[in-house]
Order: sequence, then C-alpha cells, then structure tokens
Amino acid sequence: MKIFYRGAALLLCVCLAAGFAGCKKAEKEPEESTVERLDYSTLDLSQYIRLGAYTGLSVAQKEGQSAGDAVWQAVAAECEILRYPEEQVAYYAAQTRAKYRYYARENDLKYEEVLNLFETTEEEIEAQARALVAEDLVYRAVAEDAGIEITQEEKDRLFERYVTKYIEDYGYSRDYVIGNMTDEIVESMRYDKTTEFLITHNTFPGK
Repeated sequence: MKIFYRGAALLLCVCLAAGFAGCKKAEKEPEESTVERLDYSTLDLSQYIRLGAYTGLSVAQKEGQSAGDAVWQAVAAECEILRYPEEQVAYYAAQTRAKYRYYARENDLKYEEVLNLFETTEEEIEAQARALVAEDLVYRAVAEDAGIEITQEEKDRLFERYVTKYIEDYGYSRDYVIGNMTDEIVESMRYDKTTEFLITHNTFPGK
C-alpha cells in the first residue's frame, strides 16, 4: 500500500499535538493535554453528507497535482455537505487557536496580535475548521459506503512502515508513536487504502 497521508486535517492534528510554531519537528514528547481524539464513530454520516458518485469519474489532474489529491477533489465535488457536526468543527477551531496562542506565548504577543500577524480572523478559523470537517466527512462516507476497512493482516504488515514515517516526518520518538498513535496510524492506513481504491476505480484522461 502506498502511503498518501491525509492533507491539511492530519497535518494540523499532528503538528498541534507536537506543540509547534511553524510545524517544526518536536524536540520533546507532545504534552498529553494537547493530544485529543477526533471522533466520528457516533455520527450517522447520512445526516451530514449526501454522497455522490465516487467511481467511474473522469478526473482532471492538474500539472504537479498528485492522483490522490485530484481524485479526492473530484469526489468531493460530487458530494453535498448537509450540515457540519458541531463537536468536530469546534475541535479543529480549538486546535488552530491553540497554535496561535502557543505562538503568542513564545513571542510575548497578544493573541489578537498573532491573528493580525498571520492575517487571519476568527471567522476564517471557523471556515477552515468547517473545510477540514468537510474533508473528513467525504473520506469517511466513501470508506463506509465502499466497505473499506483495514484487516489485521494489513495492520501487522504495514504498521512498521507507518511508525517509521511518523518518526521521520514529525520528529516523534518511536516509543511515543507506538504508545500513543496507533489509532491515528490505522486511520491513515484506511485513508490510503481508500485513496488507492479511488485511483483504481476512476480514470485520469491525458495522464
């Protein structure tokens, strides 16, 4: 299985868990109080997203764009977000605010000054949170509808690859990854398996 990794959503969660400014590699273990779980398990996805076609699409892949990014963009265009789950939106918004507050503390600035420095607003933070939740909903709706799950054999075979990738990309210690990020790793496997499924079941004219 190729490792694709999720885009903004996973990057935001991982970087904030590390307590970062500028998404630098963590030089110490993340503080446990900042590592929260984003849970969709209790949601009836049909109440939040109307899933459109996700196979048989003709996917336009831009120059320099990965097949994975292109196919997810095409699939998302076929879907309709009916409403946003409040808890998940609040989670992403809180994580983004935590990033800016961390930057403010480290640089002796006020929170509002940091927002101005990064040319963002509370409204934009909420909009970004909704966009990340929309990505989550599309992914989870496709995986659920297609019946994509990670088998125990796949977990055993692929786990070490993902542990190594997390260590190399985010600077975590091996013990921390194995002890605290198993759920995230399995979710990454499922996302990658779903991405491979979409690439296989859609066409890319001109590529």
